[in-house]
Amino acid sequence: MGRLPVSIIKDGSQVRFYSRHGAEYTDRLPAMVEAFGKMPTQSAVLDGELVLVDPRGGAHFYRLMAHMRTSHPDESQLMFLAFDLLHQDGVCRE
Repeated sequence: MGRLPVSIIKDGSQVRFYSRHGAEYTDRLPAMVEAFGKMPTQSAVLDGELVLVDPRGGAHFYRLMAHMRTSHPDESQLMFLAFDLLHQDGVCRE
């Protein structure tokens, strides 16, 4: 599977992206940071997966890893698939 587990933390206008191993991807994903900054909530913690998708919809793990090692990955090929909203506006949603 071509997926990278990621958590997104939103606190006011600040958004941060972290891998499950603690690597921070915030500076490498400015378009996603901007999009999640517009979420209609003051704070949130989301768990999900970052996926690199080809034009046919296939996911590519090794290409994703190569993309994420660059300082500015091509975000047009990336999707975030959320599967858990853990916290929202101070309320635990687990």
